[in-house]
This record gives sequence, structure tokens and C-alpha cells, in this order.
Amino acid sequence: KYFSNTNLDMMFGFPGQSLEEALKDAELAATSGIGSVSVYPVDYVMTLPAWQDRIRKGELPKPAPLAERSDMFHAARTELKRHMHEQNMYCFGSADAPPTRYMFSTLYGGYADECIGVGSGAYSFIRGLAYYNEANERDYVKQAQTGVLPIAFASPGHAYEKGLVFFPKRMEFNLDSLEELSLSSTYGEKIDRIVDDGYARRDGNILRLTLAGERVYSELMVHFFSDAQRRLYDRMCTRLRQDVGVIDEGEWDAGERRVRRMGAWNAMSSAATQRQPRAVAL
Repeated sequence: KYFSNTNLDMMFGFPGQSLEEALKDAELAATSGIGSVSVYPVDYVMTLPAWQDRIRKGELPKPAPLAERSDMFHAARTELKRHMHEQNMYCFGSADAPPTRYMFSTLYGGYADECIGVGSGAYSFIRGLAYYNEANERDYVKQAQTGVLPIAFASPGHAYEKGLVFFPKRMEFNLDSLEELSLSSTYGEKIDRIVDDGYARRDGNILRLTLAGERVYSELMVHFFSDAQRRLYDRMCTRLRQDVGVIDEGEWDAGERRVRRMGAWNAMSSAATQRQPRAVAL
């Protein structure tokens, strides 16, 4: 009663969690009186090594297979939609509530959506430039005190296709921007492919995700990666596998099969694909 705007973050696919428990959690959240609910699948590729070690040692139950966790996540989303308005892949609220602006209009926005991040580890997106600040707080402060911007990495190649890559999370994309950013010749065939396969539909000048597309939204993101982005993604997956390890080899193999099934492998040249990237970690 003291706050005009409230949000509850939830995750699905925990070790030992069942589909029935996930549905009950989603129902309780949606009917709790909270202003909005954000839901996310647990990503076992990006979790802390210590947590994965507890699962390997049997201190925590082994998580359900990837396909079952996907079913759990989308079943929970369906339950939330029975009670709340769907804003995007993750966020639900009342029908008259304004959409989640910062994350889904800026970070997950398109080339023209800009923001400047202040603080250690913050990301910034300006047209033609993407950069992030020094993550170590002491180094950030030390560099800032010298009068130099504490930028750890900058790229002049702010992705023109950013809006397409994040389209599956936002669930819609304005096709007018293809011509504005000269992307039609590069991505027209990929868009046609997912429309023909039933993962998206054209609604005037808006590309909208279908129910079938919702089930493979991560794979669709990989589908729209540029070659450079895909190479970086592959290196990240390889490093995570080496540094963090995996709970189950099947987890990575399942991710690989799902990407192959989407046709996303075609984003890379035949020589590059022989490096065998493994998992979808988005």
C-alpha cells in the first residue's frame, strides 16, 4: 500500500522444480496484487560455478532436461497471461500499465535507441558507438579521478541489426527500419524463412512473433546474429565451457541441436561452423 509501482522477478527451471510447482508459483504471483511480474528461465550456462558444483555433488537435485525446463517456462508465461497483460517475452502487468521502458525500449531496442551508462560495468549505446565502463570499482574510480573516461572497451560497430537480434524478446519489430538501415538485402531472406516456418508473421509493417516463435526465441536471436557477432558468441560459449564447465553434456548438445534445427547455423561460413559452437546462452 506504500508504493505506486511494484514488480516481482521470478525464475523458472530450478533444480527439483516441477511443472505443477511452476504453474502454482505463476498463479500466486499473478493474483498477489503485485503491479507487474517479470519471469526468466534459469540459465545453467551462466550460473555460478559453486552452484553448479552443488548440483554435480548431489547437494541439489539435478535440473530437468532443457526441453522440460522450456515447457515449464512457457507454461508459466501462459498462466500469467490468464491474469495479466503480456508486455514482452518476460514482463506482465495490468493492461493500462506503461510498458517496461529502459530494458525493452533501450537495452533491447534498436540501433536508434540510445543510453549512457554511468558507473562501473555500465554499458552505453550511442548511434555508431557501443562501449562499457571498467567493471572493477577501484580501477573505475582511479581512472575517473584522472579526468579520463573509465571506458574498458568500445566498438565503433554499434550493431545495425540490434533491433532484429532482440526482436524475439520484444516480440515485434518495425520492418520500416530495414530500409532506413540498409538491412533488407542482408536480412530479407532470414525474415522470409522464419515467416515461412511459422515463427513470425507480418502484420502490415510490423513483424510479430507467433506462439511457435515464442518457444524458440533464443534460437531466433542467434538466427539474426551477424557473422562477427556469431564468432564472438561461439568464443564466449567455448570459454564458459572451459572455465565454468557443464552440469551435463546433454545440455550443450541440446542447445546445438536446437540452433541447427532453426537454420541459424547458416549464419556462418562452412569453415567457421567446423569449430562446433555448442550452447544457446541468451
